[in-house]
Amino acid sequence: MIKLLGLSLFYFNSIFASTLVTNSDGDFLLEESKFKVADIVKEYAKLKNLNLIMDQVPKGELQLLGPKKIKKADIDLYLSAVLEKTGYTLIENRPLNQIQIIRTRDVRYSGSTYYEKINDVPDNYNHAIFSINLEHANSRILTKNMRPFLSRFGRIIDGRTSDTLTLAGTGKNIHRIHKLIRDIDTPDFPKRVAYLKELNESGNTVTEKEISVLDFIKNQHILFIVAFSLIAGIMGFGIRGFVMKKVEAGW
Repeated sequence: MIKLLGLSLFYFNSIFASTLVTNSDGDFLLEESKFKVADIVKEYAKLKNLNLIMDQVPKGELQLLGPKKIKKADIDLYLSAVLEKTGYTLIENRPLNQIQIIRTRDVRYSGSTYYEKINDVPDNYNHAIFSINLEHANSRILTKNMRPFLSRFGRIIDGRTSDTLTLAGTGKNIHRIHKLIRDIDTPDFPKRVAYLKELNESGNTVTEKEISVLDFIKNQHILFIVAFSLIAGIMGFGIRGFVMKKVEAGW
């Protein structure tokens, strides 16, 4: 009877045990090395006292190999990495003290949290939106050149009427692109653009000259054929006459 009661208590604790708990230092502990993504999201929202909205319950299980302790400062990064790995992302709504879990592929239709300062953009894999004001660089030029650096579902839009860029993507990628843009957006940017333009124009001029010569030959190919035929005929008669004279002289 006691053995049966013990097994019942173990089964009860296994069902209702929390996936994620906190210790006295405020750090987070994973009770099991293997866990469902939906369970850790629910426990995260509960422990941080956040309202949680899930359009679809995240599917999948993950297994943690290594320490089960997650420092308080790293829990947001950890959860965002778990969601990103399974094809989901977290959208934060601070005024409502609310988080929403959606599929990453749907993020452009649901919208992300907008941040005005780069220091406020979370340095994790959650999606966000951030605008950069340019001082020297041209927004259209940078938009074309920064597209290869975007995350899979990221976007970059230039202000057109103003020198601003709007970035949408993971927080980590926004920080990376922001650093690249700040390194490019310097007083030397207009000089570099002018130099490249001059270099391209000089290259185009040489190419145009080469093309013009080829076009002339192509357009006048009949005259060239007639001229070469006449030259060949004259050379043929000259060689024939020379050979005939040599034969008659006993060559």
